[in-house]
Amino acid sequence: MSAPAAPVFALPAEVTFAAVPALDAEVARIVGDDVRGLVVDLAATQFLCSGGLGMLVKWGKRLADRGGSLVLARPQSPVQKLLRAVGLDAVLPAFADLADAKARAAKPLHG
Repeated sequence: MSAPAAPVFALPAEVTFAAVPALDAEVARIVGDDVRGLVVDLAATQFLCSGGLGMLVKWGKRLADRGGSLVLARPQSPVQKLLRAVGLDAVLPAFADLADAKARAAKPLHG
């Protein structure tokens, strides 16, 4: 039996401190208590504040604790450079292709 498809959550063009609480609440609603994988689509995102980075780390850890993962899709150059500069590119897998990100997010970490 294959794993269920991971939901995709698209971040807006700018993720500011003011936007983080609403985005965080939406991610919480999407993943609920049982979703193990999430794809965060960064195709439109040109700016990601430190609060947005923290949110990604928090949800990555939460999903890893469930045996799943948070996977980034289509990060644009400014965001990709930021992720690399802070070392998150080694923690949160990123894919240029949305289908590849979905496939990775659907796989359990263990097993």
